Amino acid sequence: MATETEAWCETCGAWAEEGECPTCGQVLVEEEPPPIPWHFKFLVVAIVAYLGWRGVQGIIWLVGRF
Repeated sequence: MATETEAWCETCGAWAEEGECPTCGQVLVEEEPPPIPWHFKFLVVAIVAYLGWRGVQGIIWLVGRF
């Protein structure tokens, strides 16, 4: 299993230390993950708002039931 200082070599298919692969000599660089799309953030906010509102409605229903 790889550690934080190891990177995957696409050329030879092995884990190697950051820098250069000892097997094939390819330079290994950790890639930055892509940024989170705005529409995914919007979806998360919309879901949280919806579930929050449904929670409020559930509490109102429970209070009115007793």
